[in-house]
Amino acid sequence: MHVVLLDDGTTLVSRLIFDVMGNSSPIIRWGQRPDGVCLVVGTCAQGFENNNTSDLIYTRTPVTQVGSNKTQYFWEGIKLEDVEILWVLFGLFPTYQSSPLPPTFDQILQVGDVSGIQSPISFGGFAAITRHLSRLSSGLMDALESDLFDKKNLALLSPYLVGL
Repeated sequence: MHVVLLDDGTTLVSRLIFDVMGNSSPIIRWGQRPDGVCLVVGTCAQGFENNNTSDLIYTRTPVTQVGSNKTQYFWEGIKLEDVEILWVLFGLFPTYQSSPLPPTFDQILQVGDVSGIQSPISFGGFAAITRHLSRLSSGLMDALESDLFDKKNLALLSPYLVGL
């Protein structure tokens, strides 16, 4: 059992704590400097003709040198004036070479970005969790029923897919 004393004097008792505080969790990575950042940029648009397939990543541009890095731009091979941009999405998140992180403590499960499963494809840890929600929730039910909250068993719940 974990006992947590809140600032207002309230006491919470729990068998399992979820750390969902993101990249700057004071439990896991507090004070650590990231090895880099991942910039994610995308748009939502309408007006595509014959839009009857799933997402497509396509590029006709060669890999180019930008400073000391190589880069390549992707788009869906359509004319920009043919679509109406509804909104632009952008963000960045810190990246660490030591990712994903296995659970560090017994009875504490890292969820989302704090677990180090960030990826530009999954837009941080959120999509990795939603993609595996049924497997994760049934695994959590098994852990609750069997009282298996040690870090070794919690590590089995990690939804990270290295192949992405």
